[in-house]
Amino acid sequence: MTTQPLVNPAASLAPAPQSPPQVVLENLVKEYGTLRALNGVSFDIQPGEWIALMGPSGSGKTTLINILGGLDTATSGRVTVNGQDITRLGESDLVRYRAEKIGFVFQQFHLVPYLTALENVMLAQYFHSITDESQAVETLKRVGLADRLEHLPSTLSGGEQQRVAIARALINQPKLILADEPTGNLDSKTGVEIMALFDELHSKGNTIVLVTHEPDIAEYAHRVVHIRDGEIASDEPSKRVR
Repeated sequence: MTTQPLVNPAASLAPAPQSPPQVVLENLVKEYGTLRALNGVSFDIQPGEWIALMGPSGSGKTTLINILGGLDTATSGRVTVNGQDITRLGESDLVRYRAEKIGFVFQQFHLVPYLTALENVMLAQYFHSITDESQAVETLKRVGLADRLEHLPSTLSGGEQQRVAIARALINQPKLILADEPTGNLDSKTGVEIMALFDELHSKGNTIVLVTHEPDIAEYAHRVVHIRDGEIASDEPSKRVR
């Protein structure tokens, strides 16, 4: 007779082990002279998570995202991204970190005015000393600009310019997308279109951290972290997932 192995029912009901956080912020402090912009901020971000950072002007949310993106440095504390402590990186390593690991989208589009949409996207590839026009074309097609490749920024609408900026952020396949008020310069209809694009990017597995002061924009995310006076006031699921 064949003996079946014993099965522990409790073991079969145990939750699957959670993957390690993609981002870990530990007791993050940032001081500008006597001004403390961040005062001991700590939280984790899981792979594929979409977080909205909210708070009034001067609350520290842009400072936080700039440190996370390697555009600024912390006074104390640690920021670990994909197992790498970026607070210990020198400037040359931070440049590489920004180019290889982070996709930035800002309120201001920061497009080079004399370059076409295609050339603006390819510009991000130069940090890797590799340019692949076909890849840039496909990325612009992905954001709905197949018929705007050769247009200069001055001939594009605000929404189209932001789509170019998003394509530029995606071209190097970053592990983390950081967006600082990406709809701030857009009308409400165009803002909805841009957020639908972010929604699609998130559905494909991108981790997104988005700064906004607009509650309706924050609801696109799945978790909302409120910052006030440099500290976390609340950290909770958005209304979207309740």
